[in-house]
Amino acid sequence: GGWTEGLAAANSSVTYRFHAPMAGFVKADDAGLIPEGPPLFGFTKRYVKPGCMDDLASSFQTASDLWRVKVPGILGASVLRDPDHADRVHDLRLFANHDAYLKHTDKSDDALTAAMGVWFANYDTSRPFIGEIYAPDPNDERLHKSSVTSSPAPPIGLTSFRLGAPEMLGPIPTGEQRKA
Repeated sequence: GGWTEGLAAANSSVTYRFHAPMAGFVKADDAGLIPEGPPLFGFTKRYVKPGCMDDLASSFQTASDLWRVKVPGILGASVLRDPDHADRVHDLRLFANHDAYLKHTDKSDDALTAAMGVWFANYDTSRPFIGEIYAPDPNDERLHKSSVTSSPAPPIGLTSFRLGAPEMLGPIPTGEQRKA
């Protein structure tokens, strides 16, 4: 709640982009079942194969339903259509901690691995996945490669930030940069 067009009008120096989710979930409260942090979260942009957007949404929801039940530490996952590129989505993942990130791609879980394979097959892996990841250890190599497939692996172009570090949010834009 609270993220509305009215909020956007309140501060004209910020550009707000409201995206409608295609699939996924955000946990409101798991009655104390959410593990301790520190959290890890990622925001990526990924290209989808032509004509596969509906299949991507459906298969992402299948994977999300499994994550929600099987991984208490995954707090949210969502794909949202990019309003400027018909064949691109924004992928948002929120984890209570690094262990939850690792468990969300647990290769020992056959149902989860199969669901993720079906979902991932909708991506155009010839184009890079780009975005940001915020983690306690952003240098962990597992954060910078595909957790679903190794062949053909998409190019990964993530900017990493150490959670809690002074530079975590990057440089604050100047007035001229805000106008651009």
